[in-house]
Order: sequence, then C-alpha cells, then structure tokens
Amino acid sequence: MNSWLRNIQGHLSEFASEVLSEAIEEVNDPESELQVAKKKISEMEKELTAQQGIVQQLEKKINNFEDDLYAKNLEVDTLNARYSSAIESRDSQIRSLQAELEQMHHASPEAYSDADDDGLFLASGARLARMKDEIEQLRKEVAHWKRFVNEQPKESDAKKISELERILVEQKTKYEDEVAALVAAHKATVDELKFNQEECQVNGLTEEYDSEIAALKEEIRSLSEERNLLLTKIKLEQEENAVQEDQVDILTFQALDKVLSERYGRIENEYAMLKEKLDNAQKEVADKGLAFNHSISGVQLRHVVLEIISNLGSIAVIVEIENLQQTINEMRISEISLKDEKRNQELMMAETIRQLKMEIKNWEQKFEISEKKSNEQLSQANQKLFTLETRNNEFATAFGELNAEFQNYKADHDSLATSNHLLLTRIDTLEAVLTLYEKQYKMCKAENASTVDRPVKLSDEFEKLRMSFDISKSNNELDVIDEVDMLRTELEASKRDRERLRDGVEHFRLAVVSVEDELNGLRESNNKLTKENKAMSVSLDEFKGIRNMLETSGSELKILREKFSQLQDEHKLKEKQWREQLLELSEIRDDAKRQLEERQRETSLRQIRSADATLPAEMVESKSDEGKTASSEGTADSNNGWEKVFLMDWDVTTVGLSSSSFMNNSTIANQLREALAAGAEKSEECEELRRQNCEMNKKAKELKHQNLQLEQIISATEQKLAELQGQLEISESNRKKDELKNMEEINSLQHAVGNYEQKIKQQKEAHEEALHRTQSQHKYEIQDLEMKETKKSIEMVYKKDVERATIRQNELERKNRELQQKLDETATQLEELERVGAEHISKLQKLELQCSDYKMQLQNVSCELEQLSLTAAAATERALCLDRDLKNSTKSREKVMRDCERLRSHLMNVEETSVKEAKSAEEREMELRKRIRTLEQKAEESVDNIIESTSAYKRQISELTEELNLIRNEKQTITERLRERENALADTKMALSNLQNVLRDIAIDHEGQMAQHQNTTTELKKNIDDLKREMYELRQTQVTMEQEKQLLENRTEQLKEEVCKKDMLIEELETSLDERAQAVKPSTSSHIVDDQVLRQLFLSYFTADKDKQPEIAVLLASVLGYSQEDVAKINSAVNSSSRGWFSFGSSSKPQPSISLAEQFVRFLEKESAVTPHSLPVQVGSLTFTCLISAHFCTALTKF
Repeated sequence: MNSWLRNIQGHLSEFASEVLSEAIEEVNDPESELQVAKKKISEMEKELTAQQGIVQQLEKKINNFEDDLYAKNLEVDTLNARYSSAIESRDSQIRSLQAELEQMHHASPEAYSDADDDGLFLASGARLARMKDEIEQLRKEVAHWKRFVNEQPKESDAKKISELERILVEQKTKYEDEVAALVAAHKATVDELKFNQEECQVNGLTEEYDSEIAALKEEIRSLSEERNLLLTKIKLEQEENAVQEDQVDILTFQALDKVLSERYGRIENEYAMLKEKLDNAQKEVADKGLAFNHSISGVQLRHVVLEIISNLGSIAVIVEIENLQQTINEMRISEISLKDEKRNQELMMAETIRQLKMEIKNWEQKFEISEKKSNEQLSQANQKLFTLETRNNEFATAFGELNAEFQNYKADHDSLATSNHLLLTRIDTLEAVLTLYEKQYKMCKAENASTVDRPVKLSDEFEKLRMSFDISKSNNELDVIDEVDMLRTELEASKRDRERLRDGVEHFRLAVVSVEDELNGLRESNNKLTKENKAMSVSLDEFKGIRNMLETSGSELKILREKFSQLQDEHKLKEKQWREQLLELSEIRDDAKRQLEERQRETSLRQIRSADATLPAEMVESKSDEGKTASSEGTADSNNGWEKVFLMDWDVTTVGLSSSSFMNNSTIANQLREALAAGAEKSEECEELRRQNCEMNKKAKELKHQNLQLEQIISATEQKLAELQGQLEISESNRKKDELKNMEEINSLQHAVGNYEQKIKQQKEAHEEALHRTQSQHKYEIQDLEMKETKKSIEMVYKKDVERATIRQNELERKNRELQQKLDETATQLEELERVGAEHISKLQKLELQCSDYKMQLQNVSCELEQLSLTAAAATERALCLDRDLKNSTKSREKVMRDCERLRSHLMNVEETSVKEAKSAEEREMELRKRIRTLEQKAEESVDNIIESTSAYKRQISELTEELNLIRNEKQTITERLRERENALADTKMALSNLQNVLRDIAIDHEGQMAQHQNTTTELKKNIDDLKREMYELRQTQVTMEQEKQLLENRTEQLKEEVCKKDMLIEELETSLDERAQAVKPSTSSHIVDDQVLRQLFLSYFTADKDKQPEIAVLLASVLGYSQEDVAKINSAVNSSSRGWFSFGSSSKPQPSISLAEQFVRFLEKESAVTPHSLPVQVGSLTFTCLISAHFCTALTKF
C-alpha cells in the first residue's frame, strides 16, 4: 500500500511538471511575441520618421542661419573696407593738399624769373594732358568691360574670378605706388621748404600770410572733424552689425532651445509612461497578494477537506492534491513574472535617473564654462579699456606736441615770401578735386548698398531652388542621386574658386591693413567690441536656457503632484480594502468561535454518553499497544492526534461491539493498523503543504520589502528634486547678476550717447566759430578789388561746407534717434526679462511651499500606513490563530465522525474498494504517462520554435538597424552635398551680380567724369586768367624786393667796414694786454690789485667755513705776493690743529712777525696814493683784475 501511494505521488509530481510546462508554453507563445515585436517595430519606425522630420527641419534652419551669418559677415567686411578706403582717401587727399601747398611754396621764388608765364602754361598743359590720359584710360576700361559682357556672357566663373583678382592686384599696386609717390613728394617739399625758409626771410605781408595760415588751419580742422565723423559712423555701423549678429545668435539659440525642449518633453513622457507601468505593476502585485492570501486560506480549507476526504477515499484526495499543486505552481509562475516585471521597471527607472543625472551634470558644466567665459571677457574688456585710454592719452600728447611745434614754427617763421593768390587758386582747384572724390565716394557707397541688398535676393532665390530640389527629390530619388553627384563635383569646383577669391581678398585686406597702424588699432578694437557683444548674447542665451529649465522643472513638479495625488487615491483604496478584509476576518472569527462552542458542547455530551459504557481490560491494552506502534511511525504532532482519534474510535468501537458482538477482534485490529498507516502518510503530506505555505508567506514578505525599497527610491527622487531646486536658485542668482551687468552696460551706452551729443554740440560750436572767422576774413578781403573772384570761390566752398555740415548734422540726428529707439527697445526687453524673472521666482516659491506640504502629507500617510500595516498584521495573526483552532477542532470532530461512520459501515467493503482503486490507479498511471510524453514532445517542439523565431527576429532587427544607419549616413552626405552646391551657386550668383553692378557703376562713373572734366576745363581757364593777373602783381613785388635787396646789400657793406675797425681795436687792446702782463710778472711788489677782488676775497674768507678759511688764506697770500717764508708760516699754521690762523685762533704764544691785518692796512695806504693811468694802462689793470677774479672764482668752485 505504501509503494502504491508513493507511485501515485510520483505520477502526481510528473503531472504537475507537465502542467507547469504547458503554462510556460501558454505564456511564451511565439505568435504573441511576434505581435509584440511587430508593435514595437512599428512604434520605433514612427518615432524614426518623426525624428527624421525634426532633423530635416533643424537642418533647414541651420542652413538658413548659416546663410544669414555669411551675408552678415560679408556686409561687415564691405562696410569695414568701405570706411577704411574712405579714411585712407581722405588722408591721401590731405597729404596731397599739403604736398601741393609745399610745392607751391617751393615754386614761388622761382616764379620771379622771366619764364614764369611759359612755366605756368606748361604746367597747366601737362595737367590737362594728364587728365585727358586718365579719361581715355577710363573709357578704355569701360569699353573693355562692355565688350567683355557682350562677347562672353556664357564663360565660366573661374575666368571672371581670375580677372577680378588681377584687377584687385592692379588697384593695390596703383594705390601703393600713389602712396609712395605722395610720401616722397611730401619729404622733398618739406626739405625744400626748410631750405627756402632759411634763405628768404622777408618782413612784409605778415597779416595776409597769417590770415591764409588761419584759413588753412580751419580747413585742416574741418578735415579732421570729417575724419572723426567718419570714424564715429564706422563705430555706429559696427555696433549695428553687432546687434544684428546678436539677433542671429538669439535665433539660433531659440531653435536649439526648441529642439532641446522637445527632446526633454519626450523624455518626460517616457518617464510618465514608466511611472504608470510601475504603478500598474504595483497594483497587480497588491491584487495578486490579496489573491495569494485568499488562495492560502483556500489551500488551508482544502487541506481540511483533504483530511476529511482522505478517510472517505483516496481518489478525491489525489484530485484535490493535484489541484493544489497546480494552484501553487501558478502562484509561483505569477511571482516569477512579477519579479521580472519589477526588475525591468527598476532597470528603466535607474536608466531614466542616470540620464537625468547626466543632463544635470552637463548643464552644470555648461554653467561653469559660461561663468569662466564671462570672467575672462570682463578681464579682456578691462584690458581693452586700459589700452584705449593709453592710446587716447598718447594721441592727445602727440596732438599737443604737434600744436606746440606748429606754433613754434609760426613764431620762428612769421614772414614767408610766398604768393597768397596762387595758394588760394590752388586751394579752389583742390576743393574741386575733393568734390569729385566725394561724388566718387557716394557712388561707392551706393554700390556697397546694392551689394548689401543682393544677398537678400540671392537668399530668396536660394530658397526657391531648395524648394524645387525638394519637389524633384520627392518625384525621382534615383535622378536626384545622379544630380547630387554632378552637383558635388560642381560644388567642389566652386569651393576652390571661392577659396581663391577669399585668398585674394585676404591678401588685399592685408595690404590695406599695412597702410596705417591707426586703422588696424581701430579695427582690432571694433572686433573686440563685437566679441564682447557676442559674449553678452551668449550669456543672454544661457539665461534663456536657465529660464527654460525653470519652466521644465515646473512641468515636472506638476507631473509629480499628479502622481502624488494618484498615490494618495491608491492608498485610500487600499485602506478601504484592508478595512473590509478586517471586517470579514472579524465576522469569520465570530463564526469560528460560535462553531467551537457548539462543537465543545457536542463533544462534552458524547464523552458523557461514552463514559457510561465499559470495556474489557484486554481490548484496552491491545488497542493501546496498537496506538503506540502507530505513534512510532509518524511525527509527534500527528501521532498524538491519531492516538486521540484512536481512543475515541475505540470508545466508539466498544459501543459498536457492545451492540454487535459478532465481529472478531483480530480483523478489527488489522483494519485499524492500516488506517493509522494511511493517516500517518497523509499527515506527512499535510506537513509538506504547510511548509509550502510558509515559503509562500516568506515570498510575500519579500514582496513587501521590495515595495519598501521602491518607496525609498521615490524618496531619493524627491531629494534629487530638492537638489534641482537648489541649483535653480543658484541659477536665478547668477541670472540676477547677469541682469545687473546688462544694466551697467546700458548705463555705459547711455553715457556714451550723452558724450556723443556733447561732441555734436562742440562740433556745432566749432562750425559757428568757423563761420564767424570766415565772415571776418571775407570782410577784410572785400576791400581788395582784385580778390573778388577768389571771394566768390570761397563763398561757394563755404556754401558747400555748410550744406555738407547740415547733411551730416541731419544724418547724425537720424542716427541719434535710431540709437534712442534701440535703447528704448533694450530697456523694454530688460523690463520684460525682470518681470519674467520675478514671475519665475514667485512660481518657484509657490512650488517650494507645495513641495513642503506634499512632503508633510507623505510623512503623515506613511505613518498611517505603518499603523494600518501593524494593525493588519496583528489582525492576520489573530485570524490565523483562530483558523488554527477551528481547523484543529474541525479536524478532531470530523475525524471522530468519519472514523465512526467508516468503522460502522465500510469495514467489510475495504478489500473491494482497494482492488477497484488499484485497477483505476494503474489505468490512470498509463494515461498520465501517455499525456506526459505528448506534453514533453510539445514542449520540446515549442522551445525549438521559440529559439528559431527569436534568432530570426534578432537577425531582422539587426539588419533593419544597419539599413537605418546606412540611410541616415546617405541622407547626411546628400544634405552636405546639397549645402555645398547651394553655397557655390549663391557665390556664383553673387559674383555675377557684382560684376553686372560694377559695369553699370563704371558707365555711370564715366558719364559723371565727363561732366566733371568739362567743369574742370572751364575752371582751369578761369584759373589761368587769375594766374596771369597774379603774375603781373608778382613782377611788381619782385621789383620792390630787388630795391630792398640793394639797400640791404649797401647796409651790409657798411656793417662790414665797422666790423673791420672794431677788429683792429680789439687786436691793439690784446697787444697792450700782453705787454702789461709781461711787465707785471718781474715786479712782485709794484703790481696793483683791484679793490673789488680784495673785497670778494675777504668776504669769502669771513663767510666761509672754518675748514676752508686756511685754504682761502693761502690763496690771499699768493695774490698779495707774500714771500716764501710767510707762505711757510701760513702752511705750518694750517697744518697745526691746536693753533688758529690770522691771529683768530686760541694759541697763547705771541707771533713775532707782523700780522696780516697790518700788512693789509699798509697795502691799502700804498694803493690809495697811486695816481690814475692812461687808457691802455687802465685796460691792462682791468684785464689783470679780471684774470685774478677769474682765477679766484675757479679756486672757489674747486673748494
């Protein structure tokens, strides 16, 4: 019997494994996996198409922005070249004017010759010939270009580009030659002027020359003012270009912000989907946990039923065990699936968190880089300001030095003998030339404006071409690939041509930059200012990015609020369910208590009834021995139960035996033993089921632990959100700093505008002063009848200057208005930014308050959940205790009843039932084996199919990914080729349009030059007449100058005779002095010393220091002619430190010789008795005294 039951158990375990494999096959159906994979592939394809569309849009935007940037760079380059050329032309004009003035000054002394008329006529003729040659050259160039346009309209762009390069090189060489010639002429004229000014120093015509010099100064000042105005215009236009570049940068960053915001929104949506999946999984886990609890209770009930049925029959027991094992296996499978889902969800959450951390780190790095850049830019700006201030100071000092040199030059050379009338006429001609150059400058400006407008037209045409390319691409992709190859080749050729053009332009720019260092400095300063503006634009874009981050963080907080509200609702639902379960458990507990009370009453009644009956001692002993043997085979718990049941059964059997005394004791004992063995086996099976239940409880606890871990992860995410909020606060503080910097820059701009207005006012005042001066000059010149025509020309020039000044003033006012409008716009933008910042700050504060409230609510909810979980655990423990009590009671009662009925009614039919059960069990074994074999074959086939299908799907996915990558690479290459082709087409169109405009402008310039040439011829005729008149006047002045020259020569001869006489006197005096000196040497006592020399000697002695008095005494002795003995005494007195000198010391010994004072008195008495000498003697004495005084002075200086 035991072997039979074990065989049944083995068959049951095999059947359970088959059921498990069938369940796994049902879960891992290849068709369902195919459907899921297909859905995923379709979703990925949709996402890929959407991403491709976004990429195309972004590529279009990037191309547009690149075209705009290229156009803006071209505009900036053209403006810089235009203004640099204008400044250089003005400087060259000033130099040419100065050179011509100096040439006129140099030619003025030669104009006194007889051949002046011929020279002037020859000069005017040479000038006319030169102008005619220039006009002919221009006509030839115009004809050449017209012929070039008419004959070769279809030639390649390369030839045109080479011709343009050649023209640029020729213009460059011409410009350099002209500059070198001007510099050489300027040097020659300066040298000649210096030489002539040293030779001819005339005292006449000072007032006229002063007036002319003042007029020249005013003209120079006006030219310098014009130069300053041009420089200011350059700065303003550069600022406008910088503003445009900032706008372009803002547009690019806006596009990037849109792309990033879209990507961030997608990530947020994916995060929300994962959260929803996680919540659904948690709900499923909770539902399955409830189902598991219900299944546990059902399993327990089934155990009870099995124990009841085991006594009735083994067939029902086997079926129920199979069902229980199936349910257990299903629960295990569901647990495994839930664990897998949780692991997948946790991995997804970890990946999303990692991505968010990486993005946060990237933003932090970008923020640090922006801070470093801003600091570096501030330091660079300070350095630039310092360099500009130093340059300003240097220019101011240089200007002051030049002004001082000019004034010194004016003071040294006030009288210049040059012809004012020739200078005035020359100035008129130069002004006419200046007007011509101004007209040419205006034409150049119009050309530049047209070139600036051309890129816009070309961009529109390029967009049309792009649209046509897109249409053709949609129609025929194969044709497009061929065309793209052709375009690639053409683009490469155009790129080479463009690079050549750029190289030529760069060479030309380098040549222009090398002309003047000042312009280079200005350009560098302008470039630095543009970089600073770009840096400011970058900082503003970063501020916008921070603002977008704040907005995205607000949206994330909203999503978190919604999720928190969902969690609250779920917790409320769970609380309701738990309360309902508690109510149900309490009801079950009450019912169980009632049943226990009823069963206890029934058992007490039965015990009372059974106690009335009596049993013989032998039967009790035999039954007790059988009970002991049965208890030795089972476990402690089951044996005790079975002993109780046996005793109860024995009581019942005694009753039955008492009633039916026909049964044999041996048969009853054997049957009881067999029943006890079967009960022991079934008790072992129940213990195994209990162990399985314990394992299931452990797994449920593990699931709870996993839920707690998920809650910890959620709290960690909340902490990360708090950290993000702190970072947002830091970014807000940085944004405020940037706003303060922007306000400071706006204040500096306002200050610059105020300075600019003050400069304009100063220029106006200078113009008014110039007007007053010109009016005063006109008043003085009206007195002269011969200067009427010159006055008219000056008035015309004045009118032109006034008109120019008014035009410039209007332009400056217009630009000031534009600047004010821009400042107003910037102020409004700053106000909007401040308002937006305040709104964001208020929103962040509200979000922080809401987050704190939500945190408090979460804490409260968690506390309540813990309390509820504790109460639920206590209730479940109580319910389990009650269930155990119920089970024990019901088991005992049911066993008693079942054993009674079985022993009463089915003892005789045990053998028949056993035989039938054995036969049915064998049949079932055969059927189960067959089913197991079929199921194993099916499982193997399904596993093979699944492996094959998964490998095939993996291959297909890899192939599809490779194809997608290839398509993307091809698309990128095609787009790059199209861009290159489009850029080349734009460049070629630009070159063609520029050539056409240049030809048109050349024709217009030729017509204007013809008109100007006619005007110049008329003016030259007038100038010739004026020059004739001036020549007549100059001849008259020459006659007067010659007369004055003769007078001066006579005067010089007289002076030379006087000088000769004085030289003779000097020689006689020198001879007398020599004779006197020779006479003085032998007579030491007879020489005479001057009184003044003695006075000086004594004064120096009395006023000198005590250290120097002995040396002065030695000198006095040498002058007065003391003997050697006296000199020795003086030296001994000097060398001795204890004695005084000249009896002024503290020595106690008296000197035997005559004192120096007595000798000096005697000398004075002798000198007072000497009579005066004649003239030569006096001269000798004077010379001697002078020599003595000189000797004395040198001695004093040495001391």
